Amino acid sequence: MNAQQAGSPSLTSRPGAWRKAVPASLCAAALIAFAAGAAEFGMYLAGRWHRVKLEPALVPANDPIGRLPITLLARNVIEPLFGITDPRTDKRIDFVGGGRGLAELERRVASGEMAVAFALYPTQMDDLMAVADTGGIMPPKSTWFEPKLADGMVNHVLD
Repeated sequence: MNAQQAGSPSLTSRPGAWRKAVPASLCAAALIAFAAGAAEFGMYLAGRWHRVKLEPALVPANDPIGRLPITLLARNVIEPLFGITDPRTDKRIDFVGGGRGLAELERRVASGEMAVAFALYPTQMDDLMAVADTGGIMPPKSTWFEPKLADGMVNHVLD
């Protein structure tokens, strides 16, 4: 099961050829192959996909929250480059659920609604468990899980 989900980033421009060659239904799989781990992101800017790869020294090995894809993006790109320190309240940032796919990210940038979009490598179950084992709390928008479990309330009368 997967979750849906740079101090000085190393930006490698890789034209969006991989994206154009992949049907929309396979875009999530293409991104996983494109972003090979937590320290790599897809960045959609000016009509093209690019790959952002962090230097290994920027990934804290002994911090389960610090090494999550969303935390790495926030600390190394979102905060220093865009000045967004609170993604929960800042109106300049929005999140797109994993089920909506890369095409939705592209649409929002192409429409001018957003200036840039980032696609993250899925949070792995081992990472979620490591955070839980330390008593930590997952960062906002880091726990998009599919398939969704049915939820609701069940009552049972106890005599």
